[in-house]
Amino acid sequence: MMTVVWALPGWAGDDRKVKAATGQVESGAKKVGQGKIGEGVEQTAKGIGNTVVEGAKFSGNKLKEGATSFGQSVKTFFSRLF
Repeated sequence: MMTVVWALPGWAGDDRKVKAATGQVESGAKKVGQGKIGEGVEQTAKGIGNTVVEGAKFSGNKLKEGATSFGQSVKTFFSRLF
């Protein structure tokens, strides 16, 4: 009986851009709370957009890495089999 185990890479990749965009949202929200409504709303809106974009890039890269690792595992398995 043969058992195959595939190891996918960890999800702890470089998420600095996502965190920076999230920080932009927080900063904008704080400005709104301080009465700087126009400036705060603008910064918050930009931060939300940046968070969506950077989050999508980050997620896409993680899926790509997982698929690559999975493909390599399959290749290695069949190389050893034959």
